[in-house]
Amino acid sequence: MPVHIKEINVRDLGPIREWKIELGPFNLIYAKNERGKTFLIEFLIRSLFKSASNWKLRSFSAAGRVEVKGLDKDPVSFSPTSHVKLEDFLEEKIVGMPPNLSKLLVVKGAELSMAENEPGGVNRTVLKEYLSSEALLDAIRGKISQTILRAAMVDGEIEGSNMGEIKKRREAKENIDRIDKLIKEIDEVYSGGKRALLGKQLEETNQAIEQMELAKQHKAYALYQEIRNIEKDKGELSKEALTALRESFTSYNETVKRINTHKKEVDDLKEASENYNWLRSAIEEYKERTHREVIRGWKIFAVFTIIGFLIAFASLCVTLLGRVGIDTGVIIAIVFLLFGGLFGFLYLRAYKKFAERFFDAHEIRQIANEYESKFGEVLTSIATMENLKEKLYSDHVKRETLESQVNKDSQAIVPIELKIQDALMKFNRNAEDKEKWSDEVDALDRRLSEFEKQINDKNTQLIALDVDTSDYEERDPGVKYQKSVLEGLKEKSGNLEQELHEEFTKLENLKQSICRETGDEITIDWEKLIENLRKKREDQVKEYRRITSEILAKILIKDQLEIICQQEDQKIQDSLNSDTISRPLEQITHRYKKVSIAEDTMVVSDAFDEFPLEDLSTGAQEQVLLALRIGFAGRILGKESLFLILDDAFQHADWDRRDWLLDEILMLANQGWQIIYLTMDDHIRDIFNREGSNAFKKEYRFIDLEAEIS
Repeated sequence: MPVHIKEINVRDLGPIREWKIELGPFNLIYAKNERGKTFLIEFLIRSLFKSASNWKLRSFSAAGRVEVKGLDKDPVSFSPTSHVKLEDFLEEKIVGMPPNLSKLLVVKGAELSMAENEPGGVNRTVLKEYLSSEALLDAIRGKISQTILRAAMVDGEIEGSNMGEIKKRREAKENIDRIDKLIKEIDEVYSGGKRALLGKQLEETNQAIEQMELAKQHKAYALYQEIRNIEKDKGELSKEALTALRESFTSYNETVKRINTHKKEVDDLKEASENYNWLRSAIEEYKERTHREVIRGWKIFAVFTIIGFLIAFASLCVTLLGRVGIDTGVIIAIVFLLFGGLFGFLYLRAYKKFAERFFDAHEIRQIANEYESKFGEVLTSIATMENLKEKLYSDHVKRETLESQVNKDSQAIVPIELKIQDALMKFNRNAEDKEKWSDEVDALDRRLSEFEKQINDKNTQLIALDVDTSDYEERDPGVKYQKSVLEGLKEKSGNLEQELHEEFTKLENLKQSICRETGDEITIDWEKLIENLRKKREDQVKEYRRITSEILAKILIKDQLEIICQQEDQKIQDSLNSDTISRPLEQITHRYKKVSIAEDTMVVSDAFDEFPLEDLSTGAQEQVLLALRIGFAGRILGKESLFLILDDAFQHADWDRRDWLLDEILMLANQGWQIIYLTMDDHIRDIFNREGSNAFKKEYRFIDLEAEIS
């Protein structure tokens, strides 16, 4: 039965307040950074594995549990505080289970490396841990006592349980180490080596402080120069200049507004003023036509004229008939002819006056009609016209005054416009388009604000440095000023001074410690005291060697283990060449077919050449490491299927290879492995959702961590 994580319950885990989730055979947990993915991975490591101490995990106070099915007939619950871990259940199922199972089953923080600080992320030690067989060693160890069996030679030292001979040996070694520590302290303290070192470190630290102070002074100088450069770029642009420009622009706008207002008022008064001018002319003409002289009885002049001409004509007729004398007739005719001519002249003159008077009446009617048309009332008398003229006179005068003011303002606005144009051109702004003057003034305002902000920011930084202008340093000391570094150096200097003082105190304390070890009085001479200490060390060394010889005699089997070690490389290589490891390597990388080890360097091979793993790109290394991880798990666990927790294990792979990696993961899941993949990558989320849904239908789990905990 596969061993899978059934359920996760957590509370107060970083940003996750409380969360419960049931998992399926194929799972994707998606969340952006700082949403709790790393906290969740570390919670699972702490809860499930004994080897959690091998990880660099943050301290936390979260509570929760992880339920795992397949270990027993009922699901088993694990938590960070539980003493029984996953390895306790798997020891009986898996022969040769590696001590660091968590490194095999968990990828944290997209880090696929199986050995920290190792080129390529894997070394010989890792291969031994996961690929070597210890069945023979177990058979041999069964004939050896438990105390010695648990002992081992590590870097020339015997290590084992603190019991029997090993306990005596360790006690002897501790005595020697304690004496050696005193001797080392003698070398460091009595000889003055540590004091000399501290003195040198103090001197170097003070020199570094001096350099950092110079860097601080140089930074102050640089900030001062930057402020000057900004002031230079700012030029004559100032609040005062901008205020003056705004005042001119305001005056310009007010004048334009006033001109437009007055023009509108002039237009509004135009009709009244024109009516006033018409009324004034109409009154003069009305007066003239109503006061013209009138000649009465002019028709009698026509009668007298006719009579005169008739008498003259009768006189001529009588004369011609001989009724009267020629002279008399002519005289009478001339007299009456003159009489008729005189009255004819008077008639014509009177008729002309009559005709003119008739025309005046017509014109007066015309004036009355036009008056009624203009003012909507009947003209009754010249007084009516005079009264109305007085009323219209103020509007007429007001119009003339406004027209005068418009002309005056039109002249006054010219120097204002020139002043604004000069100011804008002075600051390299568009002065031609009056419609954009407001935008240009606002742009200058923003530009001035930016300059002032930069200057204020620089001044703030300069003030924070607290460097007197006389201490500005023009030369670059070659180091960058950092306040925290300077404070750290000063703190270090103080600590070194304190340590130096303590070293002198240690010298006195050291003598007391040696006297306690040798049993000598504190007044003993240093040379004699050191000689007594060395004699005691020789005695302890003899005892230690005796005990060590006895232990070594009991572990002669170590020779056989060395023979096995000589054959171990071939066994490891055979394992690396196995289909269990080579198949996922080829399927995941689509290039490399084999992996081997040369000395302590991992080498991968394709159809043409072989390459050190450490020389591959990060993405290619991680593909190989993922393939090895899958291969190791398959070789170690055999038919047992567990779970893989992968935290963005595909992150550095390009998009095509991500599909290959996903295919391999899907194949593992189809073989019974549970896949728990955590990512913040949208592309990985999308391909998992697509392929996971197709392959596992409703059993596929997609968890949006941010949505779950919000």
